[in-house]
Amino acid sequence: MTKLAEIGKIAATIGGAAWTVKSLAIIAMNDHFQPIEGVLYFLGVGGLLVGALGLGAFVAARWTGAARWVGFVAVVAVAVIVTSVASSVVQTSVADAYTGGNVGIEEEMGILTPGVIWLAIGVYLFAAARRQGNRIPES
Repeated sequence: MTKLAEIGKIAATIGGAAWTVKSLAIIAMNDHFQPIEGVLYFLGVGGLLVGALGLGAFVAARWTGAARWVGFVAVVAVAVIVTSVASSVVQTSVADAYTGGNVGIEEEMGILTPGVIWLAIGVYLFAAARRQGNRIPES
């Protein structure tokens, strides 16, 4: 699980950054910017999913036996669910409250939210690894 946690911290950071940049660019331009937008979207999706696996491995590395695997699956599931719910809540709130002319701002806020969350998780995982001598705890 150590290697997965190492890869996950990189993926979470890249994925979160990709979605953050994508969303902010579209909101600022009030328009789409293909084909780079698609690349950033899929880079973000992949990064967030691999980042969730890495977060699960990072947390589960502290446990042993069956608890490690149950914890790993639980952390990954909770990370994906919380990300989805946070995105949906923000998107719905913005759609209900925003009356301006920025077309699609609610969708982009729904992408920006998980982007910022996973960018923060990635930075946290890097900081935690640095505190532990640049290594995730051995599994």
